[in-house]
Amino acid sequence: MFRLTLTQEFVREATATESHAITLLRRAVLRSYDVEAATDGSVAVNWTYRRFHPRDENRTLTEPRSLTLTPQILIRGLTEATRRDLELIQEAGLRARFESQSGRQVVTTGFHRIPPAASARLHERGFITDDHGRARLTLPALIAMHAQDHRTHTTTPQGWARPSDAGHAGAGLNRPGRRNGLLYSGTSAALCPCGALNIHADTRDEARRRARDHRRTATAQFIREALTT
Repeated sequence: MFRLTLTQEFVREATATESHAITLLRRAVLRSYDVEAATDGSVAVNWTYRRFHPRDENRTLTEPRSLTLTPQILIRGLTEATRRDLELIQEAGLRARFESQSGRQVVTTGFHRIPPAASARLHERGFITDDHGRARLTLPALIAMHAQDHRTHTTTPQGWARPSDAGHAGAGLNRPGRRNGLLYSGTSAALCPCGALNIHADTRDEARRRARDHRRTATAQFIREALTT
């Protein structure tokens, strides 16, 4: 289950099932809204609403609007070990089952068996759910794994430095004082572990914008390709 928060002229809150959440996200992508996943399993949707001016039909008014889907159990502790277990369950598909062994519930994935303590932890923390005996990943878990794959970062600009330190062959700033002979570089790189984002921008703000655009594009693609009702 998700907590749905719609912000427009007012704020409205409701609850949404996984199926309803997927429908809302797919609709947002079809309408080209900005969508961005977070590592806690939540998704933020932002768009601009346009309407005619009430007293001048030749003018339009714009209003920012947003929709946030927050899982009732936030995803925490997505470690490498946890992720390996989740990927085993995901790859097993219908073969991933909850079974009782020695009085304890365990998840089996064909030839593999996730230990009872780990199985219980995955279930209690909202990573997996019991779907009529089948063990499957929850929507928040899928969202969190996607967001973890696209944790972008930007680098700190070098600032003032001597041309030789920056790999340039120039005299630098010709001005008395501490900056004499120095060059300024505000260049910042934007990087993503997925490998699809590796760019240099003139400023760090621009690098951050490019990183945000990448995350939103990746989230939209994830919704189109990975989420089905």
